[in-house]
Amino acid sequence: MNPEGRSRRVWELFQAARRLPPEERASFLDRECGGDAELRGEVASLLEHDDDSDDSPLDRAEQVVGAVAAENRALLERFPVPERIGPYRVERAIGSGATGVVLLAAQESPAREVALKLVLASSPTFAETLRRRLEAEKSALARLEHPNIARFYDAGVAAELFGEPLWIAMELVRD
Repeated sequence: MNPEGRSRRVWELFQAARRLPPEERASFLDRECGGDAELRGEVASLLEHDDDSDDSPLDRAEQVVGAVAAENRALLERFPVPERIGPYRVERAIGSGATGVVLLAAQESPAREVALKLVLASSPTFAETLRRRLEAEKSALARLEHPNIARFYDAGVAAELFGEPLWIAMELVRD
């Protein structure tokens, strides 16, 4: 299993286990982790540090991320994405999250599909902070080269769109 898949599996098991009564968690982890002691240990460590309350920082963060992701989806429905953003031809939305939406797009030269992330900024102050951060990270991301990190291709500001979102073009990674 690749590192991303493993992280996803740890998170899934953690979420499932934390919904169980504490006395049922050990047998659940034994069954779901099989003989993978490292996987079981990672999940058990997360459970050990989780305070089990509905008002834990993790629960609050999940609620905020979920609410913002829903707002982003609604924004995308109200304001359809144009056919082009920068040098990319937009094909369709493929996901949304707390900071924006991810689009499947095509670059003509070189010919390739990309994941085009629109980072939506709801306030001018937040937008300026994101712009500064994007500038600082662009050169660092462009130099990263690792088989488990999607390649960074390009970034910019889509002044023609609602709220002037930032966009980041990266290697499209299919599940």
